[in-house]
Amino acid sequence: MISAREIVIDKEMNEFDDNYGSLFGANPVFLQEEKLELASYQFCMQIYGGDFPEEFQDIFYLDDAIGYLFLSKEEKANDVGVFFVQCT
Repeated sequence: MISAREIVIDKEMNEFDDNYGSLFGANPVFLQEEKLELASYQFCMQIYGGDFPEEFQDIFYLDDAIGYLFLSKEEKANDVGVFFVQCT
């Protein structure tokens, strides 16, 4: 169990450079679109495993994995969004 942590969103977090990690909004980075049907979803954020505290960096099994969160564009009782993890 990971205790609650503060998420600080600053300008540098969403600026594009060679060191992509966690980000909010914008466009997903390193997303492997292997026939993913995400047209009815909007990208919300991605979480880089290496951005977790050291003891939790393997939360997605590998410390360089990225978790993606897409939220449904329409309000649906059984489908609020999709979260998945990929390794590139």
